[in-house]
Amino acid sequence: MGLSSARPVKSSSGDAISMIASAVEEYRTTTQAPGVCVSVIDLNVAELANGYIYPSGVQNLIAGVPVSEQTVFQIGSVTKVFTALLTAYAAVQGNVQLSDKAIGFLTRYPNVNGDSVFDNIELVNLATHTSGIPSMPPHLLGVGEQLFDDEAPGAAITNYWNEYEGPSTLPNCWLYSDTGFVTLGFAVAGMFKTVAPPGNNYCELLQQLVTGPLGMNNTSAHPAGNLASGYGFKNGANHPAPGIAYDLKSTGTDMLAFLKANLKVPGFSVPTELGNAIDLTQTLQGTYPVCNAKNSMSMGLGWQMPQIPNGSTQVQMFYKNGATGVGGQSCVIEFVPEDGLGIAVLTNQYPNDAVKGGPSLLVKAIRTQLTNQSSPDIETEQNIESIDA
Repeated sequence: MGLSSARPVKSSSGDAISMIASAVEEYRTTTQAPGVCVSVIDLNVAELANGYIYPSGVQNLIAGVPVSEQTVFQIGSVTKVFTALLTAYAAVQGNVQLSDKAIGFLTRYPNVNGDSVFDNIELVNLATHTSGIPSMPPHLLGVGEQLFDDEAPGAAITNYWNEYEGPSTLPNCWLYSDTGFVTLGFAVAGMFKTVAPPGNNYCELLQQLVTGPLGMNNTSAHPAGNLASGYGFKNGANHPAPGIAYDLKSTGTDMLAFLKANLKVPGFSVPTELGNAIDLTQTLQGTYPVCNAKNSMSMGLGWQMPQIPNGSTQVQMFYKNGATGVGGQSCVIEFVPEDGLGIAVLTNQYPNDAVKGGPSLLVKAIRTQLTNQSSPDIETEQNIESIDA
């Protein structure tokens, strides 16, 4: 998907940077978020055309270490767009088709046989939340750890695949599924294996094919950088989160690189096959009715694809958010190719329900001021995630 610029380029005045700082500080005051790191690129604003990162607050409320561009945050279910990108990479290489059945790659692990219903699920169903698999049944908590520790899928998830009782007609309505994307992650590792592996190599593939080539050196399941402490907000105060989520982690610097790659910013190097895979993730796969609701969801691979106003027309946005109650952190990334605009927010607070405060509110505030276009909230009742990625 090519990049175009719908707004005239503004000269550098410092106003945009001041606006971003003001929006971040207002957000932190409203939500009492300990730390925030915002990455913005706007090809229509000179001081943002090569990207800008604004860190604010602290990594830990006790130690008081300031957030920096290199502070590592848990990104929750934004992990899903990376899993979808690996799937797309295999597809553009010609090794798989999106219509392939997932079971064909999962049977490369021990004790996986599938069943007559599960065997109908295609890769595209998993990547668009239309498989009918529920988000995360209680007995499957923790299966994400196996994926991101490069272990073989355990008995809980393999038994689930082998004894699946879900809808037999696909694509199903849109039902957000952590389990579906963990399943896709295991399938991705299987795609690049010619023999049954003792474990999986998801993290190795991610570094080799995506994060390494893009220079995202602190985006992984277990980065070496300084990890921000996570918090949940209740009873009028922040409280330390109980643990660390089974997801990917990233930094403001790396999120800016990912925005540039997805926006195809001139001068930012992306290998050809990876660029083609990015294009495929941004290709509309369908618009699906949301299960048990009246609205619908347009999906690429991993990306939600809402249309937002731009003057008298509509432009295409790509959006994903994630939040983890276990890790006490949240993340939003969105970009609008037609407008040359991308924004990512990392914060070490689970969304503050007391003031309905999640980072999508900050993203919307920045987007609205940069574009002078008011737009609706993007979040739906089903796309705040809290368990696994």
